[in-house]
Amino acid sequence: MPKKSFPKRNIARWTAIGLVFCVAVGFAFVVLADGDRIETPLNQKEESFSSRTPESSIPELGSAEAQPTPTLPFEVTEVQNQAPRIYIQDLDCWTEMPELSDLVTVQLVVDDPDDEVIILDLGVLIEERVIDLSDQLLPASELSGSGKAQATFSLPDGVNNYIHLIAHATDSSGAKSEAALILPQNSENCNSE
Repeated sequence: MPKKSFPKRNIARWTAIGLVFCVAVGFAFVVLADGDRIETPLNQKEESFSSRTPESSIPELGSAEAQPTPTLPFEVTEVQNQAPRIYIQDLDCWTEMPELSDLVTVQLVVDDPDDEVIILDLGVLIEERVIDLSDQLLPASELSGSGKAQATFSLPDGVNNYIHLIAHATDSSGAKSEAALILPQNSENCNSE
């Protein structure tokens, strides 16, 4: 007589039905629970939100209070490097154009509030080119903080009606300033010094 497999098939069938039922009930529960959220129009939700929260406690997006200020566990101090100030002084105070054989003496005066090392350069501008005179600076073309440097030079070829001097002062942080002087000066400037 063959064995009956009916009860085993019956158990498997009821187990499958139970699993399908559990999945369906779980799905229905999720859909019904989210149904309130899905069916509620957006403007009704905003109204219910605004009725529960007073308007004064909601920060506006454009206000400074809405954006939190970041805080650090240490204090940050920003150091502002200031460019050195440079001036060119005509020590001879030429009122007339010097001859090519004459020596011209100028002084660079530098004031650096940061007291850094200052690199100086001096040049004569003739038309579109600059003739470098930095090697004529004494005591040197490098100063430690504020100070003075003097240059004595003969006029380079190509200078005709005036001398256009350009000087730069650059500190060790890279901040730079420029000064210019045109010689000869008029007699009023010479009398005032």
